[in-house]
Amino acid sequence: MPDNTIGKYELLEEIGSGGFATVYHARHLTLHTDAAVKVLLPIFASDPVTRERFRLDGMAASNLDHPHIVKVHRLMEEGDRVALVMDYFPLRDLRTQLKINGPLETEEALRAVQQIASALDYAHEQKIIHRDVKTSNILINQEGGYCLSDFGLVRMPGEPHLTQIGGMVGTAAYVSPEQAQAMPNLDGRADQYSLAVVAFELLSGQLPFAADNSTALALLHVTQAPPSASTLNPHLPAEVDEVLARALSKSPAARFPSCGEFARALAAAWDTGKVRQARALLSQAETLLGENKFSQALEQLSAARTLVQGRPDMQTLLARLEEARQNAEVYETCLRAWEAACQKGQVTLEKIPNYPDPLGLFPTLGLRPAPRRQLPPREVLRQGLVGLVLGFGAGGLLLYFTFLLLTARG
Repeated sequence: MPDNTIGKYELLEEIGSGGFATVYHARHLTLHTDAAVKVLLPIFASDPVTRERFRLDGMAASNLDHPHIVKVHRLMEEGDRVALVMDYFPLRDLRTQLKINGPLETEEALRAVQQIASALDYAHEQKIIHRDVKTSNILINQEGGYCLSDFGLVRMPGEPHLTQIGGMVGTAAYVSPEQAQAMPNLDGRADQYSLAVVAFELLSGQLPFAADNSTALALLHVTQAPPSASTLNPHLPAEVDEVLARALSKSPAARFPSCGEFARALAAAWDTGKVRQARALLSQAETLLGENKFSQALEQLSAARTLVQGRPDMQTLLARLEEARQNAEVYETCLRAWEAACQKGQVTLEKIPNYPDPLGLFPTLGLRPAPRRQLPPREVLRQGLVGLVLGFGAGGLLLYFTFLLLTARG
């Protein structure tokens, strides 16, 4: 049997790898359909316990049928090789998507959490726990939906205890405290904790804990309280911090009863926080309007509108925001017209101090006639003397011509 085939599938390229298996993009030799084939590494396929673990995991995952769970179609065993055939996702996993395109928008992050939460609740109803929820195990389908993959660490009640590869089950960056301590009898709340870590990462842009090695990182999940996501992303409201803190509780009993309830509480917290922030921005804008700070007021109103637009239940608030915006624009226009009128009126009064004002507009605009220019005393004296000299000269001429006129008549 060629190394690049298993069963009726040709292995085309490696698309992922883990601690004990490699995933290939494969194509059916007869039907020419694409699939993802997860092949157990030879060193583990030769171990009866690990091989049985892989087989049981495949059986458990193949029983799951949910729109947000990657479907496992069959288990293949050929000689010393064993593999699972799954749906193929040509798009990147969420972890890779984040590295390439950066953080998701908040609404999109919440949608991803809600879809994975519904998948986990469904699996928990089937008495299956995933135990390795993380962004690299969340695939994106061609419709933009999010699907949970790699149920390779699932546990079903009543199974015989099988030793896991390595000590701790799960990935250190996302592991729940009870998994980090290898506690028995895990339930769906362990998956909820890991989903909350995913949500924290999507909303804040960072994981809650970081350390130099997996052991130290897992210990932080057991001993340290996570930071507030809003300290990393100031656009997040405090209500979101409260929901994340509950889902990331060290005690499973303190978490939400289900992953779905966690996701719904997270979405509701975001909505509540947005409305509270929008109302605060509106209040600040109204204060700025009263202070004639129209540009700043419009900025606050625009930010508030962005928070709640597109929500039918916020029509009253949106109407109030729109009214305040229109008022701000009208006030600003009126202010500019007032300032222009004042400038023109003052220019008029400077040129014509006694310009007629039958409607009393100048006092309304706060204008006064331009004051007369006061001459210095020396100038007043000089002009007075010139006037006297000119006055005496003119008077003498007048008397002389009067004398001539009278004597001529005589």
